[in-house]
Amino acid sequence: MKKRLSAATVVAASATVLAGLAVSPAQAAGQAGQLDPSFGTGGIVKTAFTGTDMSTGGKSIVQADGKTLATGEKWFGPQFSPALVRYNADGTLDESFGFGGMTSISLGKKSASIAGTVQTPDGGYLVVATNMRGTPETPKNQVITARVTKDGKLDQSYGNHGIAVAKPQLPEGSDVMAADAVYVEQGKLAVAVSVMRGDTGWTQSGVMKLTRTGAVDKAYGASGLALLPNGVTFGVRAMAVDSHGRIGLAGGLRRTQDPEDDTSAAAVARLTKAGDMDTSFGTDGIAENADGFSNFAMDLAIDAKDRLVTAGYVQSNQDGRAAFEVTRRLSDGSPDRGFAKDGVGTYQLTDGEDVASSVHLDTAGRILVGGTQWAQTPDFRALTQRSLTVTPAHLKAPNQLDRHGFEALRIAEDGKPDASFGTDGHVVTQPDFGAAVFSIATTTAGAVQLSGFSSSADLTYRFTTIRYLG
Repeated sequence: MKKRLSAATVVAASATVLAGLAVSPAQAAGQAGQLDPSFGTGGIVKTAFTGTDMSTGGKSIVQADGKTLATGEKWFGPQFSPALVRYNADGTLDESFGFGGMTSISLGKKSASIAGTVQTPDGGYLVVATNMRGTPETPKNQVITARVTKDGKLDQSYGNHGIAVAKPQLPEGSDVMAADAVYVEQGKLAVAVSVMRGDTGWTQSGVMKLTRTGAVDKAYGASGLALLPNGVTFGVRAMAVDSHGRIGLAGGLRRTQDPEDDTSAAAVARLTKAGDMDTSFGTDGIAENADGFSNFAMDLAIDAKDRLVTAGYVQSNQDGRAAFEVTRRLSDGSPDRGFAKDGVGTYQLTDGEDVASSVHLDTAGRILVGGTQWAQTPDFRALTQRSLTVTPAHLKAPNQLDRHGFEALRIAEDGKPDASFGTDGHVVTQPDFGAAVFSIATTTAGAVQLSGFSSSADLTYRFTTIRYLG
């Protein structure tokens, strides 16, 4: 039976930065963790597409030239369209991109949700999205890629007028959803996917590799797909590639076979460069840690030593309250005993629910974790299973109005919070009535940047990026 979790209270105003106007004592001193006054308005930038009240920002890319590409979706009834916004280093819209710094990708009457974006060598972008062609009851999702030029236009030389549909060899009626994407060798793209087979109804996670043209690379795995074994109930959220070309997948393993039990164990799976399960990693290619009532790895980064770092959440056995959970594993999948407590760190940042969604490694070797502070218990099923229904309230998660704060945590090499950043290693900012974080990164100058969306009390949603001094 699914455990009923208690509601948590909103973090005290003294510990939260409200709309960039109130600051904590640590921030007032001008130290790392203070909102960057040179970026946007007091360190915060919000952008809404015209003609819609739902501009739901997601992941972002901080470029070497200081610009930021924020990705997400815009709602233009009755569907969501992939949307991109590019900012200059100071947070102003880059008017050399798209239309006044913004562009969107039309897919007719079908919705799409961006899973990942990579910057191409020529300064353009390759966007990976799940195209939602069916209904919530009978989904017919497929993975698409779109190539956008550096000035924000669809590259007409790519696919069909800039858009390519990935067509893996699967039984009729199969459903494919993308979760993340990374560049691999020779300009090819690896996409983390969940596949629901049309013949058996089984759901399998794994990797689909695409060629430069957006077609499925049939030389990889089994006709372009490398899936975890049948019966392994692994929900994938993120991916990363190590120095040997091996692909790590982060997510969660279902703890029981009871369909009413949503509890999971945070897990990492690894595939060889050829797409086979890497049996030298963990147990038969998978390493997990089943802490607390339930836990899940929402993002993955791999350092120069091929150590795997995940960030996600763990729910307390006592009251079910969520906290950040960060793990570091050695290249063989075993816990790195030199990090936190036997390779696992738990961080309760507020007196609310803290759910990490993104992890980034800075040039100093520190671990940066971005996440969201919730006032009420999150819908963990929606968060971890990437619900792709076509209703606006479910695209990001059904109870998104309970999300209030952008959270950033900086951790030292040994797993201890970096006391030089914010208050005891973390900062919390409430940019509006509601908010959610989907990515964290650092600029070339070392500033810390969070991206996601915020919403006003009248339910107007905007792309939102916040920058802190590093």
